[in-house]
Amino acid sequence: MNFVHRLLITVPLIVWTSTLAADPLAQWHWRNPLPTANSIFDVIYANGQFIAVDEGGEILTSPNGFDWTVRNCGYACGLNGVAFGNGTYVAVGDADGYTALALTSPDGVTWTPESIDAPHDTALQSVCFGNGLFVAGTSGSDQSPGILTSPDGVNWAAQVPAGVVGGLGIEGLDSVAYGNGLFVAVGPSPTQAAVLTSPDGTNWTTVDVGISGVLNGVSFIHGAFVAVGLEPALQDAAVLLSGDGSTWTNGSFHTVGGYCDLHSATYGAGLYVVAGSGTAGGAIYSSPDGKTWTESDIGAAGGLLATAYANGVFVAAGNQGVIVSTNGIDWASLGSDVSSGVCGVAYNLGAFVAVGAQGLALRSVDGTAWQTAATGTTNTLWRIACCNGAFVAVGDGGTVAGSTNGIEWAILNVGLTTNTINDICYGNGMFAAVTDGGEFLTSRDGRQWAVQNSGTASILYGIGFGGGVFVAVGWSGSAPIALSSTDGSNWTSSNPGLETLAAVTYGNGYFVAVGDGTVVTSPDGLNWTTVSSSSVTGLGRLGRVCFAHETFVAVGDNGTIATSTNGFDWSTENSWAQFNLFDVAYGNDTFVVVGDYGTILQSDPLPPLGLSLSRAGWLTNGIFGAQAAGPANQTWEIQTSTNLVDWTWLAQFPSTNATMPFMDIGATNYSRRFYRGQWW
Repeated sequence: MNFVHRLLITVPLIVWTSTLAADPLAQWHWRNPLPTANSIFDVIYANGQFIAVDEGGEILTSPNGFDWTVRNCGYACGLNGVAFGNGTYVAVGDADGYTALALTSPDGVTWTPESIDAPHDTALQSVCFGNGLFVAGTSGSDQSPGILTSPDGVNWAAQVPAGVVGGLGIEGLDSVAYGNGLFVAVGPSPTQAAVLTSPDGTNWTTVDVGISGVLNGVSFIHGAFVAVGLEPALQDAAVLLSGDGSTWTNGSFHTVGGYCDLHSATYGAGLYVVAGSGTAGGAIYSSPDGKTWTESDIGAAGGLLATAYANGVFVAAGNQGVIVSTNGIDWASLGSDVSSGVCGVAYNLGAFVAVGAQGLALRSVDGTAWQTAATGTTNTLWRIACCNGAFVAVGDGGTVAGSTNGIEWAILNVGLTTNTINDICYGNGMFAAVTDGGEFLTSRDGRQWAVQNSGTASILYGIGFGGGVFVAVGWSGSAPIALSSTDGSNWTSSNPGLETLAAVTYGNGYFVAVGDGTVVTSPDGLNWTTVSSSSVTGLGRLGRVCFAHETFVAVGDNGTIATSTNGFDWSTENSWAQFNLFDVAYGNDTFVVVGDYGTILQSDPLPPLGLSLSRAGWLTNGIFGAQAAGPANQTWEIQTSTNLVDWTWLAQFPSTNATMPFMDIGATNYSRRFYRGQWW
C-alpha cells in the first residue's frame, strides 16, 4: 500500500505527494496509424456520419472524416462490409474465421449480433441496401459464393449460390452495390472478369464484361455502376462503368513502371476517385470522366481497400489507417506517416522514444503525439535503452545510435560488430547488449564499447538486469539457453526450459523470460521454472516483456498483450490489433506498445506508484535537496509542479538503494513548489 505524504518547509513551499497503486491495465488506444492500423475493409457515409469496419472487429465512426472514434463491437470477429437502410446499420463478417456474422445497430455505437443460418467456414464479404432489402455476398473454402438477403439485418435467408454460371467461375462476392433498381455483385474469377446482377436479390444473372482479370469492388456513384480491379495480363488498373449493369464501358488504364490493383471507387467534387494497391503501397487515381486518370501523391500510405465521399471530404482507408482529401487530389494521413515497423520503445528524460525499420526514430512526451527524427542510418534499429541522460539504440549490422533527447542522433562506435544487435539494457552502471553471434557488448557511456566473451556463439535475443545480475536468453543450436553474470565478463550457462526465449526482465525479486509459447521464471538467472499455469496456454509467441507499475506486461504475435502481477498467472488484454507487437515501455503513468505497420498503442493512465520523501532541506547555493524512499532495483522518477495540476519532469534514475537523494537547482525561483515521485 502506498500512502500520500506531504511535507511543508520554509518558503518556497515544498510539498511531496504520491498516490495509490492502480490495478493492472486493460484498455488500449490507437496512437498511430490513425484511427487504426488494422485493415479497414469498408467505409460508408450514412445517417450523418462516416462509418468503417476492420479485420479486428472494430467499428469506427466519424462526423467529418478527420476525427474518428474507435468502437469495439465487443465480439471476437473480423468485419468486411457495412451498409445502412431502414434506420439500421448492418456490419457483416465472420466470427473466429469460420462462422458467418452480422451485427446490427441503430446508431453505429451499440451493436447486436444476429444469428445467420449459413454453412460452416463461410464469411460474409460484403453488404448493401436497396429496395427495402439488405443483400450480403459470401465466400467459403469451397470457392462457391452465395448470397443472403434480409429485410431488417436480423432475419436472413440464403439465396441460390452463384457458383459457376455460364462458365465463369466467381470464387467469392467481395462487393455488392444497388442503384437504378438493380443489385450488382463482383468477385474474383480465375478466368475472366464478371459481374452478377439481380432486380430483387434472389434471381441473379452473370454478365461477361469483356475483359480478363479480377474485379474487387463495385459502387453505384454519379448515376452509374463503377467496378474496379486488376487486369493481370497487362498489369493494368481495371475500371468499368455501366448505367444499367448489362453494358459496360472500359475505363481501364495502364500504370507506368508497376501495377495497380484497385479495390474501391467513389465520386465527389466533380471527380471519380479510385483507390487500391500499387508497386510502392497505396495508390489513388482521379478522373473527371472515368476515362482519363491522374495519380495522386499519397505519401507512405499502405494499400487502400475502401473509399467514401461526403460533405466535401474524401476518405480512403485500408491497411495502414485513413487518409483524407478535400479535393480528391491532395491527400493527408491522420497519423504520423510512419507505416513501417516500430521495433523498440523506452522512456527517459520525460519522453518516450521509439525506433524501428530503416533507422526510424520517434519521440513523444505524452505517448499520444509523436515526432519523427532521423538517426543517420537506414539499418533497422531493434531495441533502445536509456540512462545517464542518453538514449542508446541498437540494430542490424552492429549499428549503435545515441541521442540525448530522442531527436538528434549520432552513429556510435562503427565497426564494433557486424552481427545484428538484438537487445540492450542498462544495469550495474553500464549499458549491455547481445548479438546474433553470442557477443556481449558493454559501455559505461553508450559511446565507447567493448566486446566481452559470453562463452557461446549462440543467438542471444534478449538481455535484462536485476538483483545485481545480468541475464541473457536465446537459442543454442537445438535448445534454449540462458546466461547469467554479475560483471559482464564471467558467464554461467543454464537450461531455462524447452522453448526458444526471446526476452527477459526483472521484477518483484525474480527474472521472467518469455518466448515461443512459454513463460519461465528464476530468482537468480540460474535456476528456472516453467510456468505451467493454464493462463499461459494460448498466448502464442511472446517477443518482449517488461516490469513496471507492479505488473509484468508481455507483447507478441497477432496483437497479443498479456499482463501478470506475479509472473505466474497471466491475463490476455484485448489490444484489437491483428499483427505482431514488438516492444512495451512504461512512463508518465502509462504503458506504450509498438509493433508492425507503424503501430503505437497506449494504455489508459494509471495512478503513479508513490515514493516517500525524507530529509528535505536546503543545500549550499540555494539548492533544495531531498531524499526519496522506495523499492530498490527499480526506476524512480521525480516530477515538480507549482499548482498540483501541471507537472514537469525533474529527474529519473535507477534506484540502487531503498533511499536515493535528488536535488532541484531551480526551487528558489518559485514561491511554492510541489514534488511527487513514482517508481516502476
